[in-house]
Amino acid sequence: MLDDEPTVRAAQAILKRLQAKEQIETANPDGVKDDLMRALAGYEQAVDAQVRDVLVSAKSLGAAQEALLRGAVAAGVPLDEEAIPVLIPQLAEALEDSPHVEEIFADDDALEKVLRAALLDFLPAIAWQARAKLAAAFVKPRSTLPASQKPASIADDGYTFPLFEGPVESAALDDEGPCAYCGATAKVRFARACYPCFRAGKAKDHVMGTELGMVRAQDAVEGLTHGLPATLAPAGYERVDLERDDDDDEAWVRIRVDTASLGELLRTPKYDTWQGEYWLFCCQKPMVFVGPLKEPLLERLRKSEQTQEEVVARLLQVESREAHKRTTEVLLGRISMYVFRCPHCEKHRAHFDAA
Repeated sequence: MLDDEPTVRAAQAILKRLQAKEQIETANPDGVKDDLMRALAGYEQAVDAQVRDVLVSAKSLGAAQEALLRGAVAAGVPLDEEAIPVLIPQLAEALEDSPHVEEIFADDDALEKVLRAALLDFLPAIAWQARAKLAAAFVKPRSTLPASQKPASIADDGYTFPLFEGPVESAALDDEGPCAYCGATAKVRFARACYPCFRAGKAKDHVMGTELGMVRAQDAVEGLTHGLPATLAPAGYERVDLERDDDDDEAWVRIRVDTASLGELLRTPKYDTWQGEYWLFCCQKPMVFVGPLKEPLLERLRKSEQTQEEVVARLLQVESREAHKRTTEVLLGRISMYVFRCPHCEKHRAHFDAA
């Protein structure tokens, strides 16, 4: 095995940490490392077996990923950090039974910490390899895929919004009823208003939550968000300090955004979420809501040869380990992710929430 393979890295890390803390006595470190590698390799081989089983019947990448997660749990080899409680006893037993270990001086808690630290690197790497094998079986270069149909949009139902491209079912709408402003019966209402009244800006009580702070009608007129803690304010925006009643109060700031952009945002429907909308910005302006991240959208956003995890890493601006975790959670329905597109630079971003 190569030194940079996950199994080798993890075994070396365990042995190195135990030796550095003088928690192990051995005359044959290489023998101890080999014993640890055998225990780790057993897990890796079991995961590989699950991948092979899944590829026999799965018809799509998303279905294969879900089947792998279910099958791995059923086989007693769950992926990612869920496998830590499974592997720690196995590795501890490998050390205790190793003929190359004279004595282990670490108590149970200390040994668990050493093993856990190594597994936090090992397990995501094994899960990544498994998902990469699934992707290799299903993912083709973008140029070989047939041209996709135009994605569904709320505009298809007759409601056009410059900042909302998601399907109508992704919008937070009111049921059929009379418009609160003109009295006309509307099949679909936006903040209690019919579409013409809503687009005319008559829904003055419509409020939008954003990453720059809440936006109300008066805020849009002033060209300033309502405010957020200074520690959460993103860089690159003009800030206006809010007065504090007490020096010990947390500092809050308002963010300056042009009035036309904030006005347009308040003439845009909210998107349906678990915990409330959190509209994203780019290039100093509101982004366009594309829709909730499901497998069809995930595929549309995938560039040639990119994996689904790489798409999520780009959307959330996170490293591969977290991207793998979030991709898994999205596909299992544990979290919902909401995708936005910048109309100026075409960059995509996303945020997520859960019930």
